[in-house]
This record gives sequence, structure tokens and C-alpha cells, in this order.
Amino acid sequence: MRFSAGFVMRFGAGQKYGDKMNDKVMASVRVVVPAEFRFVALCRVTAASLAAELQFDVDQIEELRIAVNELVSMVVEVSPVGSEIELVYGIDIDCLRVEGRNHAVADVDTPVADGLTTQVLDAVVDGYGWLGASFWLEKRRPPGDGR
Repeated sequence: MRFSAGFVMRFGAGQKYGDKMNDKVMASVRVVVPAEFRFVALCRVTAASLAAELQFDVDQIEELRIAVNELVSMVVEVSPVGSEIELVYGIDIDCLRVEGRNHAVADVDTPVADGLTTQVLDAVVDGYGWLGASFWLEKRRPPGDGR
């Protein structure tokens, strides 16, 4: 599906939410947005919507929104004008993983996170990392929570 704002949203190859793979519910959503701060909100909303679909609670969804905001903003800061950020949201039964990348930025141009950013990320997600204009994060539902 292509939108006039210049971003693309697709479900993974032949998959839809609810397909069974390896005894887990698996799907992926790919979003490509212009590398501009005004599109960071779209990245947050997509993460929040998918987390709600996985029945994360309100606090978990807000933590995920904060982490997506931090990491996507870091990539926007080092992105050249006119470039795009590609995000892939990977979904399984109890976890949401977000991977992002701006292909126009070399890995040597790694953004530097301040101490506050790393403290925030340590507090709100189960794992994260970045190199150059690539990042990943993972948020899991606590055991026994939800489904």
C-alpha cells in the first residue's frame, strides 16, 4: 500500500497477522518514511498499534513508543536531506521487534547517544542496539501476561 506522504506499508511476503510459523504467531510490517522528524510520530504509532494487537498493557505500549522515538530520532539526526528510513516491525506471540535503517548513511556515521538516552532505553525495552544509521529494539510481554 503506498501513501501520498511517501511511505510504504506492506505485510511480510505472503503473510498476514495470525499466520502460524514455528508454533508462534508471526508477521512483519515494513514502513518506509522520509528521514524527517515530523514522521517519527508515524513510527511510534505503528509500534503502539502493533503492541496493542499483541495485548501489551498501556505501560508497555508507552515504553515501546518512547524507545522507538529515541532510536528513530537518532537516525533522523544523521540522515541526509531527502533520504528515507525503513522500519520492519517483527511480531511474534509475545514480542515485538523493531529494526530500522537509513541506507543512505554509512555505518561509520554512528550517532552518539547521550547517557540519558541509554538509561531510558535500558529501562523501557528488553534489548536494543545501533550501528551507523541502523538500529534494533525488542520488547517482550512479561511471562504469564496476556494471551
